[in-house]
Amino acid sequence: MKKALLLVVIFAVFAVVTGVFAEAPKGEPVEKSGIIEVKKAENGEKYNTVILKAGSELFKLLPVKDKNLLPEIEALAASEITVKGLLLAPDKDHPLAAIKVESFTINQASPSSSLK
Repeated sequence: MKKALLLVVIFAVFAVVTGVFAEAPKGEPVEKSGIIEVKKAENGEKYNTVILKAGSELFKLLPVKDKNLLPEIEALAASEITVKGLLLAPDKDHPLAAIKVESFTINQASPSSSLK
C-alpha cells in the first residue's frame, strides 16, 4: 500500500514538473493586417462584433486578457491595423475564423501612397 501511494505521489510530482496537466494554448500564433469593421449589437447581443477584413478573409476579433483592447479597436472603425494573437479555426458553433487579439498597431499611410 505504501509503495502504491509513493508511486502516485512520484507520478503527480513528475506530471506537474513536466507539464502533463498544463493546458495547451488554443489556436496558432498569427499576425494579420486589414480594415476594421464594427457591427452594432442587436437582438439581445451585449457587445458589438468587431471584424478584421484582410483582403478576402474575415476574422472576428476577440479579447484575450486585456478587455479594454476591443473598445480601442472599435474606435478605429474603417482604419487599417495589424493585429497579433491566436488564430481560432471556424467550427459548427462559430462559422467565422477568429483572432484572440493580444496586441495591435495602427498602420500609417506611407508617403508614396498619399501621392497617388
